[in-house]
Amino acid sequence: MRTMETIRVEILFDFAPHSRRPINAIKRDLAKYDIEADVESQTFGGPPSVLGYIALTAPLVPFFNAILSKAGEDAWVAIKGTLSRIPKRGQRAFATRSDTIVFDDTESRMRVRLELETPVDAYRELIPIMESVSGSNSDGYDLVWSNRWRRWLAHPAHWMNVPQAARRLPPVPSRAPLPRDSPSPRMASSVERVRLERKMSDPGSSLMSRQRAFIVSKRREGREDPEGVAAVLLVSEELAAAILLDFHRDGFSAFRGDYDRGVPAAVSREMSAEISEVARSGPGHYGLPEQEWTVSELAEFLVAEGVIEDIGLKSLDRLLEAEGIHLALR
Repeated sequence: MRTMETIRVEILFDFAPHSRRPINAIKRDLAKYDIEADVESQTFGGPPSVLGYIALTAPLVPFFNAILSKAGEDAWVAIKGTLSRIPKRGQRAFATRSDTIVFDDTESRMRVRLELETPVDAYRELIPIMESVSGSNSDGYDLVWSNRWRRWLAHPAHWMNVPQAARRLPPVPSRAPLPRDSPSPRMASSVERVRLERKMSDPGSSLMSRQRAFIVSKRREGREDPEGVAAVLLVSEELAAAILLDFHRDGFSAFRGDYDRGVPAAVSREMSAEISEVARSGPGHYGLPEQEWTVSELAEFLVAEGVIEDIGLKSLDRLLEAEGIHLALR
């Protein structure tokens, strides 16, 4: 019998229904946790490059908490066991088919992408990560476990045209807090907004430059404070405030990688150690063709991979020099 606490989900799996057994087994598994599932299968349905698609009519956190409340520490093992029931026959029809299950929170526009081989420890980190951005009013994002960095990364939907743009959750500030007497940044003019649009879509500009332009473009009537901009873009409030103030003072020159007049960088000891490790490892360690890093290439990689949300070339160069690492600027 369905209770008031029952959570309802719709599940679409991409496999030919040679047998109802896996579908019925999945429904029984979820019913143990008061999750009522409508499960369908079709050979050519759903997202074209994933194994399964789960659309939730309730937020993701209550969905996972419903399982946690009854399964306790074994919850993540139970979830992996349920997902492993999905047949893989349908994958043969697609060269790009992956063992990915997408949990789509249609209300918050958050999608969690789980691989069948995602480690159990990663599952345990999901709830605090999702709670850190609940109610963020973002434009939507995919939450993906990175085996390379051993952490969850968010890929915002509005940056899907930017290769490998990723964000740590919760955001880790990369800029110092503003002084109390800082002026209130001005709004971009209509002419400047046209330039911002061109900058954001310019493939010849660095990812960091386009990202800074995007932060400025998101400040508009009804979303004037840095906190609102940061929540939408999944960046720290400190970065949003710094970029808005830098633009207020120096306009479009604040988007340059070598811009060094703005709010200073703030890099934690842990993040500094991670940056130094990446620099010493070299591009080849990460599957890149270059023989060695330049400061500009390293900065682009660090921002794209979500190691740090933003860092100027001169700030990065000083950090590396302090660690005894000497790279060409460009």
